[in-house]
Parts: sequence; C-alpha cells; structure tokens
Amino acid sequence: MNKSRKRTGTAALIVGICSAGFLLLGLLVSELLLGRFALLQKAGAEHILRDLRLAILHCLLAGYMPAAILYVFHSARSSLRLLEPMLDSTEKLSAGFQVSKAGIIGSAIAGVALTVLTPYLSADSPWNPRLWSPEIVWHRILGLLIGFFAGCLCYVIVKVSMEISRTADRLQPIDLLDLSPLAPFVHQGIRNVLLIVGTISILSFFLMESGMLLTIVLIEGIVVPVAVVGLILPVRGVHRRIREAKQEELAWALKGIHKAQMRLKDSSADTVSSQMADLITYHQFIDEVPEWPFRISTFVRIILYLLIPLASWAGGLFVELLLKRLLS
Repeated sequence: MNKSRKRTGTAALIVGICSAGFLLLGLLVSELLLGRFALLQKAGAEHILRDLRLAILHCLLAGYMPAAILYVFHSARSSLRLLEPMLDSTEKLSAGFQVSKAGIIGSAIAGVALTVLTPYLSADSPWNPRLWSPEIVWHRILGLLIGFFAGCLCYVIVKVSMEISRTADRLQPIDLLDLSPLAPFVHQGIRNVLLIVGTISILSFFLMESGMLLTIVLIEGIVVPVAVVGLILPVRGVHRRIREAKQEELAWALKGIHKAQMRLKDSSADTVSSQMADLITYHQFIDEVPEWPFRISTFVRIILYLLIPLASWAGGLFVELLLKRLLS
C-alpha cells in the first residue's frame, strides 16, 4: 500500500513537472525569438521583468492544477483501499468516482469567470489585446487555463470528499475505544488541505509584485474556505457514526447505572456498588471520546502546512533582495 501511494504521488508529480516545464520552455523560447531578453538590459525595463516573473508564476500554476486534480483521485482510491477491511460486508468499495458533467462544466465556467474578472483589480482595460505585451499574452491565456482547472479542482475535492464521507455508512460498528482505523478519512482531508496549500504557496509569490494585493485577497478568500471544506467533508460521515455510537453506549451505561441504583437501594452488596462505579467510570470515559476523529497531531500538521506559503513568500523575497544587491 505504501508503494501504491508512492506511485500515486510520483505520477502526479511527473505530470506537474512536465506540464510546468513544457510551459516554461515555451515561454523561454518565445522570449528569445521576440528578443525580449535583450530589452531587459536597457534602462526602464523593470515592467518587462515584472511581467516576465508573473508569466513564470502562471506557468507554475498552470502545471500544478492538473497534477493536483490527478492526485485527488489517486489519493481517494488509496483511502478506499485502506477502508475495505472495515466494511460491514465483503463487497468491495468502488475505486471509481462518478463526476457530473454539469458539475465539472459549471465549476470550470465559474473558475474562468473569476479569472476574467480578477485582472480588473490590478490593471485598466486588462482584456484589450492592443495593450498586451508578449508576457501579458501569457498571463491572459494561462490565466483562463488556470481558472478552468482551478474550478475543476474545487469541484473534484468536494465531490470526492462527499464520496469518501458516504463510505462511513458501510463500515462495521465503530469501536469507540480505538478510533485509529478511521485514520483514512482524516488523511484524505489532510491531503486536500495540502493541495490547497500548494496553490497558496505559488500565489504567495504574487505578493512580491506591486498592485496584486487585492487580487490575492480575493483569491485566497475563495481558496481558504475550500481548504476548510476539504478537511471537514471527508470525515463528516464518520463523525455522524461516532456520535451515534456514543449516544448508544452512553444510553446503555446510563440504563445500567439506573438498574444498579435500584438494586443498591434494596441491597448493600459490595458487588452492586462496584458494578455501579464501573458503569459511571465507563460513562465518563465514553462521554470524553471526541466525536471528530482528529488528533492533536492532525492540527499540528495543518499548522505546519499553513506555514509553507509564508516560508515560500519569505524565501522568494530574500532571493529577490539578494539578487538586487548582487546586481546593483
């Protein structure tokens, strides 16, 4: 199973690297053929360098998005294989996911629409081709592609997470004394968060460019809620199963306590008193079982993931300052 997960991650990584590499190579060739690098040596070419940096970031995002979509599907299949031994029957879970064409199309259109609107926050007449430099041509075309895949990614994360959540209905009775077998639900949510954090990490480099703050705020105002949904949605079904199991066990323990209480009134036997004490202890223990299968380590990992964009931004800023010092 570990080998399967490694192959999954490797396949998605290869897709991302190849896609981004192909786009970066195309950008480099186009800049060479148009003689744009020669213009960078002239005074007042800061705007060309800025647009080139943004074009490079667009290439990275455009390569990352399809790889992230691929990883969502493969990681979900891995989670299903881990959950199969806990099924209430011998029937295997389906490794495929039913994706609605209408859902994909609607999400893609929403992503493209957002891409069309966001440039207005940082530029005047952003969709006037006569004002486009060769670098901005890459911005606009890749921006539409990124918006398409970003909408698809959000839809896939939500759809797959709902499928994983529904799997909880087919599990064997929940053992409240050991919730560790439910880890695949949590891991799916963490992987979703990691994919969103990867997007934010690339977007964080845009903060180094002037006039991009409003754009970043708008995009992250959408991305962060998707990350929260991606974390919670896969465990929603198992959360309900844990809550129901807790209610059953608490009701059983409370009923036993009442019976022991009645017997204790009629008899002062030590066995009845001991049984009642055990039931009270069990009731308290079950009552303290968390209804969400998250652990402290889960939140620690999420916090560390959220520090990745900050580290990316700080690292990029440091490199830029270093290059300015060396070139000055």
